[in-house]
Amino acid sequence: GSFKEEMADFTMSLDTFGDVVRSVTLERDTDGTLTFIMNKKKSKKPPPEWDDLDAQLTKGRDMVLKYKGKADEVGLDVVKNLTSILKNASRDPDIAEKVATMLNFYATNEKNLKMIEKAGGIEAIIEALRRNPDSDRLAKTLLMLLDKFCDHDVLKERIGKAGAVEVIVA
Repeated sequence: GSFKEEMADFTMSLDTFGDVVRSVTLERDTDGTLTFIMNKKKSKKPPPEWDDLDAQLTKGRDMVLKYKGKADEVGLDVVKNLTSILKNASRDPDIAEKVATMLNFYATNEKNLKMIEKAGGIEAIIEALRRNPDSDRLAKTLLMLLDKFCDHDVLKERIGKAGAVEVIVA
């Protein structure tokens, strides 16, 4: 089908991953290794559901990178879902980069941008930057997304209050 149909199918598929992201806690060991905690069990290997999420996000990221147009307006649930994944999975720079790429695409639509802001997107972006100071690719993607908010004076103020300047300088 068309890009619009493919994106609709993709966004509907993300609904199944909300519980996965909320049920897995990510931490870094003293050696910097990412660890996954699920049902009080700690593992360096992600649970199978995490791999499924990663594969689905890769598919979505690849679709938007190939598309040369702007995003259509999406439902608030889509934006909330992606923002939630960014908030809860920001310790995983690969997942965060894929989500940020998709949010970047959706933010090309003014209504979507406002929904991302209302869903806590600014804070999620800054937290992902804070948690991944060594990931240049993720930083670039997140800063491009943050830049989309900078056309609005009120949002610039919120960005500053959320600690973006300190994080960017660091």
